[in-house]
Amino acid sequence: MSTEPTWAHRGIWALFAVALLIKAAYLYAYTELPFLDGPVGDSTVYLTQAQAVRAGRFGDPSLLAFSPLYGYLLAVLPGTWSVVVLQLWLGLANLAILYWALKPRFGAIAALLSSCLYLGYGLLLFYETKILTETLGLSLALWALLAFVSQGFSHARWPCTLGAGVLVALAVMARASLIFGIPLFALVSLAPRASAEAWKPRLQRTAGLVLGVSLVLGAYGLWTQAHAGTFVLVRYVAPSTSILSRSSSQSWNENLSDVARGGPDRVPSAWDVVDAVAADLKRLEDGEPETGSRPLDAMLEIDVLGWLRGSPGKLWTTLSDTERTFQYGYYAEREHIAALAVLPFTFHVLLILGSLGAIFLVRRDRLRSLLPYLPWFVGCLITTPLYHPSSRYRLAMVLPLLALG
Repeated sequence: MSTEPTWAHRGIWALFAVALLIKAAYLYAYTELPFLDGPVGDSTVYLTQAQAVRAGRFGDPSLLAFSPLYGYLLAVLPGTWSVVVLQLWLGLANLAILYWALKPRFGAIAALLSSCLYLGYGLLLFYETKILTETLGLSLALWALLAFVSQGFSHARWPCTLGAGVLVALAVMARASLIFGIPLFALVSLAPRASAEAWKPRLQRTAGLVLGVSLVLGAYGLWTQAHAGTFVLVRYVAPSTSILSRSSSQSWNENLSDVARGGPDRVPSAWDVVDAVAADLKRLEDGEPETGSRPLDAMLEIDVLGWLRGSPGKLWTTLSDTERTFQYGYYAEREHIAALAVLPFTFHVLLILGSLGAIFLVRRDRLRSLLPYLPWFVGCLITTPLYHPSSRYRLAMVLPLLALG
């Protein structure tokens, strides 16, 4: 009898212990930095969301302007310390879930190596200590991906297809930038997963996934209709709050001001969006015609020619090895916290290993075997040319790379 499963079983527990030590050391060193007591940027909006939820103001502009799910999570937690501890535990859980989900698919050793890649990519740990949606959104996106590639989903079992749709929708509710993943998941679920697969299971998979997504987003839309007077699927979208017309037409010069609302001479602020939503809601209260909550209108603002010109540069930047975190300095923090500095893997390591894994998978099981891993990856490649190639917008790309790496 092979001893490999026993070795791998011990290996995941050893990796789990190492991860626990690294996270504890990171948290201890993090107390010397000011960010838990003085969050900046988007973090201040999410904390305002939590205050609004606690006060029962479910139609507050902060909840409509930014991805809402994180604000509801913060509302049930007592303080920023509890948020960070929860996110660190989510990171540990994801490491274990990745192993146990991939083990029956690729083998114990491959699953253990994927978990090592997860732990070794420092940006994931970096975001676990920030009052930002990244850890929650990435966790939900990971669980959605693992449900999507499961045998239960392939066999069109309703609990699996419905659950995958719910997880996809919740991931988007936590990170609105993942929105383009929804139609991609639906398209891939309709594709055959075996040679000459009949249409019935493919339609059942798609129907279950779409139903799960619709239940979550539809319920939230009715919630916002009841409390804010407008139906919002994920985020409030209107000409006054969208930056697509500018961001899609601008080439990327490493400066958020170039694509921000108000033009290149103005320092962008997370509160610009909240203030614009508040102004739109005030007009709605005053009886003026509604202009918001129409995603199609915002998409029509895209400068198609500018988007085509700027996309190659933005895609090249998206796939580069530099982390662009803007609000919190990843590289500066890594210089001060040894627990972050010891983590060895960069984005390019994940990209190279994931790409090789994809090639080997296609050689073994044909192109259709790769399709279920593509929605989050391709969705990020759609998002970054439309907006800007930040590490936050591309973060979900690492999930298929981890699974295939």
